[in-house]
Amino acid sequence: MDIKVFPCQLDGEIDAVSSKSMAHRLFICSALANKKTLIKLKSESKDIIATINCIKALGGTVDKSSDTYTVYPINNAVKRSRIYDAVESGSTLRFMLPIICALGAGGTFIGEGRLPSRPMKELTDIIKGCIFSDDKLPITVSGKMQSGEFRIPGNVSSQYISGLIFALPLLDGDSKIILTTELESSPYVDMTIDAVNKFGITIEKTEYGFFVKGNQKYLSPDYIEVEGDWSNSAFWLVANAIGNNVKVNGLNINSRQGDKKIEEIIKIYLDDGVIIGCKEIPDLVPAISVMSSLKNGLTKIVDAERLRLKESD
Repeated sequence: MDIKVFPCQLDGEIDAVSSKSMAHRLFICSALANKKTLIKLKSESKDIIATINCIKALGGTVDKSSDTYTVYPINNAVKRSRIYDAVESGSTLRFMLPIICALGAGGTFIGEGRLPSRPMKELTDIIKGCIFSDDKLPITVSGKMQSGEFRIPGNVSSQYISGLIFALPLLDGDSKIILTTELESSPYVDMTIDAVNKFGITIEKTEYGFFVKGNQKYLSPDYIEVEGDWSNSAFWLVANAIGNNVKVNGLNINSRQGDKKIEEIIKIYLDDGVIIGCKEIPDLVPAISVMSSLKNGLTKIVDAERLRLKESD
């Protein structure tokens, strides 16, 4: 099928797609909560379905009606030694693995695409009390995670840190997440802390990383809506900045998403000699690049090394 694209002015309104990153987090918190939670999610994805299916495999129930999901928590219905298929979702794998360990559920994680080629040694090596068959998929795990000190690099994957933040409040004792390097992609960890806070979990930031008190309870807020995604919306916001008339609805101006920084970047769009640091916001580089190519003067994008690990190198 041939598709023809003609130049035109964009004029109108568009609803932001739901934040996939926040949706993962809210479904997981709901599954760990004390009672059912209604989640409004405007747009689903394969990655979110992978997380939902892992929640079901663990013993939770998720029902869907239109754009509202009812998540019934796992509570005491934990199913043991199940198969958890993360498909191609790194978030699903890295979030759910520590949770399965904290619950002592055991089982085997599988996946496809590039996911099985990504080692998780930095995470599996620090989880005491559990036995792992490998540090790459498929991974079979048994045993129950012990509380204590978890020393982990902050520059490998923020998803490891998030996975621990979900799991450690469930343990009997208190724990410390000790970062051995500077934390990169910190907004994603902030999003995780924001999500668990909504469910009554307290995470304390410290000079060494994070302190997590044990024996905490996830408390359902009854109803919660997944906020709009700033990463996806950045392209529409940039389109508006370069001379179109586009309004994006459904974005949370108080969001902890790192890519909310696109607002600030657009404000300096017309300045000459701009230097934009993208260490914490690598996903914005494509949109920033297009915008920068259409303005007068030079724009320098720095601290973008992580792009070599992503699909937009």
